[in-house]
Amino acid sequence: DKYKRIQQSIIDVLDKAQHVVVKGCNGNKTDMKVSLMPIGDPAKQTIFENCLADVNIPLGEVFTSPRLKGTEGTLNVSRVYLNGLLYKNLTLKFRDGMVEDYACDNFDNSIDVDDEGNAINKNKSYIRENILFNHDTLPIGEFAIGTNTTAYVMANRYDIVGKLPILIVEKMGPHFA
Repeated sequence: DKYKRIQQSIIDVLDKAQHVVVKGCNGNKTDMKVSLMPIGDPAKQTIFENCLADVNIPLGEVFTSPRLKGTEGTLNVSRVYLNGLLYKNLTLKFRDGMVEDYACDNFDNSIDVDDEGNAINKNKSYIRENILFNHDTLPIGEFAIGTNTTAYVMANRYDIVGKLPILIVEKMGPHFA
């Protein structure tokens, strides 16, 4: 009941907004404007899911699918594991909800040459193959605010954020998918 009540308070405010701005701090370069779908009557309608343990384990987030038009900016994550692969200083740039550019710092010598003599950026190739799955671009599909403060405190106290599954990490603060 505690999470449901707290998260509903967040949803009540967000349902009245046209967009949400997420800015990084302490060296994080995230600066995202997330456009939200308009709703006719925020008192009776919502665009957010109040995610408790009956929907997703662990509990602790409110999420929605952003409106693509107007969703733009830079998403920066200093270190993250996705599908078992590490990304250092992952940066994705969005325009109208679509990935426009991307980079990471996984490879020091990031330029390689293919069999035909073409220059290849290994960092961009790593992202294209493993996040974009060889597509030129993909849309942002989810914007969420994680509220699981227990997971946040535990992960930071024991310095295990990088060892936790992404489904737990995403409950610890704002995230995009």
